[in-house]
Amino acid sequence: MANHPSKNIKSLNRWTATPAPVNLDEVPNWIYRELNRLSDAMFNVDIMRLEQTNVDPGTERGRKQKPRDGDIRYADGTNWNPNGQGQGIYWFDGTDWQPFGVSVSTRLDEITQRLDSIETTLIALQQP
Repeated sequence: MANHPSKNIKSLNRWTATPAPVNLDEVPNWIYRELNRLSDAMFNVDIMRLEQTNVDPGTERGRKQKPRDGDIRYADGTNWNPNGQGQGIYWFDGTDWQPFGVSVSTRLDEITQRLDSIETTLIALQQP
């Protein structure tokens, strides 16, 4: 779930240790900070918080990778737009990425249509 290099977004689900301090007196504080960062990353994985993905997971990290059956990703719908279905959560069925329910853009279109219908009805009711 790596982000595009031009994105400056801190990962919520991955942990990589920062360089250890040279001064031994700073090591206890460094360990404390690293354990907190590791705990945060584990918490986000535990509750399944998905990071928005803006590259095809099949080409993540600059090399061709085949997603595994059951992989789940949150597509941004712009740079990575599986099957043209827009932003949303997708799962890999072994062949292609399938929407996990309704995409955000589809749901917003439905809500907009319903609001337009309600507005039309209210206008009609106000006329004598």
